[in-house]
Amino acid sequence: MVSVGGTVTIRDFTHATNPTNLNDLANLTTIGDGAGTDNLVIGGSAGDQNSSFTDITLAGLTTVGNGSVTINNNPNVTTISLPALTTVGNTTSHNLTVGTNGTGVTSINLPALTTVSGDVTMNNAIAHLVSAAVNLGSLTTVGDDMNLTRTAGSLDIGDLQTVDALTISTNSLTALNPTALTAVGAFAITSNTSLTTINSAPASFTAASLSVTGNAALVSATLGVSSTIGNVTIKSNGTAVTTLALNNLATVGGNLDMNNALAHDVSTTAAVSLNALTSVTGLFRMVRAALSVTAPNLTNVGGAFTFQRNGVTDLDAAFPDLATVGGNLNVTNNINLAQCCIIPCQLTVTGTTTVSGNTGACANLAAYTAACKPTVFTVSAGAPGVPARSI
Repeated sequence: MVSVGGTVTIRDFTHATNPTNLNDLANLTTIGDGAGTDNLVIGGSAGDQNSSFTDITLAGLTTVGNGSVTINNNPNVTTISLPALTTVGNTTSHNLTVGTNGTGVTSINLPALTTVSGDVTMNNAIAHLVSAAVNLGSLTTVGDDMNLTRTAGSLDIGDLQTVDALTISTNSLTALNPTALTAVGAFAITSNTSLTTINSAPASFTAASLSVTGNAALVSATLGVSSTIGNVTIKSNGTAVTTLALNNLATVGGNLDMNNALAHDVSTTAAVSLNALTSVTGLFRMVRAALSVTAPNLTNVGGAFTFQRNGVTDLDAAFPDLATVGGNLNVTNNINLAQCCIIPCQLTVTGTTTVSGNTGACANLAAYTAACKPTVFTVSAGAPGVPARSI
C-alpha cells in the first residue's frame, strides 16, 4: 500500500499475537486526496490504545495533506519515527499531536518535517512524563501554537522560523537553540530544571511576549528578540545565571520585569546586556537581578522604574541616556551603588523619587544632592561689551 485517500486509524492492538511495529506499512507515502479531512490516528483515545506497539515507525510516509497526525495512548512504545514526513495539513485546524504514550519513549523523530498548518502539541501530564530526544530539525513553519511539556530530553528546532505561541515547559533538556526564529507569539521557557543554556543567536525575532522563568539551572541566556507587544519577564531562574543578553531588544510594549526573590538572587553573578533597548512602555523592574547592566540607549520608561538589591556600582554608566520615568522611581538597597547623578541632573520623574540604602554618593537623597551638581560651563566674553557668563 502506497497511498490512502481517506483517514488511517490504527487502534486496539492489544493482543499478545498483534504486531509490535508498523513495518507492514513501510511503503505508505501519502495520506489524503484533498477531497475531505484525512487524518492519521495511531491510538487516539485511552479506550483505543495500542499496548502491543513498542516501535511506531512509518518509514515512507511523506505527506498528510488534508488532516491531522495524532499518536496518543500507545503505552509501551519507545520509538516514534516518521523520518520522511514533510507536511501535516493545510489549515490551522490540522495538528500534530504526540503524547500520553507511557513513560518509555526515548525518541520522537521527525527530521524532514517542514510545515504543520495547525498546532504542534507534545504535552504530557506528570503520569506520562518522558525525556525523549525530539528531532524537529527541519521544521520551519507552525501555523498555530507549539507546546512541548514534559517531553524533551533534547530538542532540535534549529530551523524553526515562525510560530504563534511557543511553550517549552518542564522538560529535562539542558540546551535550547532556536537559532532561526523570525516571528513568534507568546514565547515561554518555563520550569525546565536542567536547562543551562538558551541561545537563539544569530536569530532576530519579534514576539508578542517573552517569559523565561523557573529554569533552576540556567547559566546563560542569549535571546534575539527585537521587540515585544507585551511583557518581557525573566526571573526565578536559580542562582547560577552569569549572562543575560538581549542585545537586539529595542522596544518593550509592556513591562520589563526581572524581579527575583532571595532564593533566586543573581545580583553577584549576572551580567545583563540591553544594548539596543530604547523604550519600555510599562514598568522597568530589576530586583536581585544583576551584577552589571549595560543599557546605553534606554531613554524612556513609561511606568515605574524599580532598581533594588542589585550589585551594580554606577547607575550613570548603566543607564547613561535615561531621561524620563512615567511612574515612581525607586532605587534602594543596592549595597554597591555609589553613583546615581542621572537622578537629580538628568531624569524627569512623573511620580515620587525614593533613593535609600545604597552607598557613597547614592546612599540617599541628601548624599546624591550634595555630590551631584549640574555641570556649569563658563562662556568667555566675546565681542566688546558682551560679558562672560555661566550656564
